[in-house]
Amino acid sequence: MSPSAGPALRVTPQAPPFLVLRGTRDALVPRGERLAAALRAAGVPADHAPVAGTDQLRAGLTDEEVERCFATTAGFVARRCPGA
Repeated sequence: MSPSAGPALRVTPQAPPFLVLRGTRDALVPRGERLAAALRAAGVPADHAPVAGTDQLRAGLTDEEVERCFATTAGFVARRCPGA
């Protein structure tokens, strides 16, 4: 991705809470931590949760890892999106 393109450059304070659940081998969106940092700098609640050893499609995750991703997502929604 070009350094002059990407979602981190489009962040506004009006963005909703974000969970960046990103595979550490994701070549399509290689900088999830950059997006999370930009969101936090804009005052937007943002969590960055790397998923070790997987790509964007989460191919090859064990059932336990899938459950951990689901639990991370459910916890995020419960904390950051009350009433959802």
